Amino acid sequence: MTFEALEHDDLLFTVDLARRGLGPREIDHALGRRQLLRLRRGAFVRPEVWASASAAGQHILRITAVTAAARTRLVFARTSAAALWGMPLNDFPEAVVVLDRRRGGGRSEPGVIRTARGATTAQLAVRHGYECTTLARTVLDVCRGLTFLSAVPLLDWCLWERNPLAVTKEELVGEASSMKVSPALWRGIDFATPLSGSIGESEARGTMHQLGYPRPQLQRKFVDAEGAMFPDFYFEDDDAAVEFDGRIKYTRDEYTKGDPAEVVWQEKKREDRLRRQVRTVVRILTEDVRTPRLLHRKLSEAGIRRFGGGS
Repeated sequence: MTFEALEHDDLLFTVDLARRGLGPREIDHALGRRQLLRLRRGAFVRPEVWASASAAGQHILRITAVTAAARTRLVFARTSAAALWGMPLNDFPEAVVVLDRRRGGGRSEPGVIRTARGATTAQLAVRHGYECTTLARTVLDVCRGLTFLSAVPLLDWCLWERNPLAVTKEELVGEASSMKVSPALWRGIDFATPLSGSIGESEARGTMHQLGYPRPQLQRKFVDAEGAMFPDFYFEDDDAAVEFDGRIKYTRDEYTKGDPAEVVWQEKKREDRLRRQVRTVVRILTEDVRTPRLLHRKLSEAGIRRFGGGS
């Protein structure tokens, strides 16, 4: 038997398997042979479907399974809402988070965490057919337990100009004003910008800030006879441009078009043009950002000055 024909939104349920003559023994056999994976009691997924899903997609499958077993309408919050919004978290927990307005929250069950935080104040939206907290509320809920460096990329992502779901800084501030937000998170909100080009650039900017460097200009425009250039960071007082080189620029087909060497060559020519416009150009890598002393060494050797102890 092929399980694919029995799927509902990529899931299989005990009741549908039973209609095809598959009882507990047959289901256990399929689980043992890795033909099925159990997400929660009564809900299964084919291994190939699970493996092909992103971390957020896998969590949405858990949301679907929880919804199918629910007797009342569910509202998803925190990391579960983040999955529905496509927020770029590194990983998602197994438990689905439900906003419990009726019972006051705090209770949990296998695979489900119920929370009352924000139950009376959170604004709601619909994503992928599921009700959840708005993006502004969701990112603030998620960032509450994160460090400054971990929160900044998520706050930036929610503001990105090219993010079709983007919120405004005013919306973030307004939502934060209705919550109990820590001073650290307020600093993150103030620091966040819609101009960051990637998660890696956001991490780099946050690390530079914590090292005590002034806030650089982002996407500052420089023009020569060949056109416009927009370096990732520009420190005007030291006339220095800083470019962040993430690995994906040279490894993913969407960027290389099958020719990484051509990408390297074009970047070299662009850097030569930029060097004729500014005093110096510094290239920083992911490993520099993850090892702040290396990042500080590069910036310091380039003559970029710090102003204090950072955030």
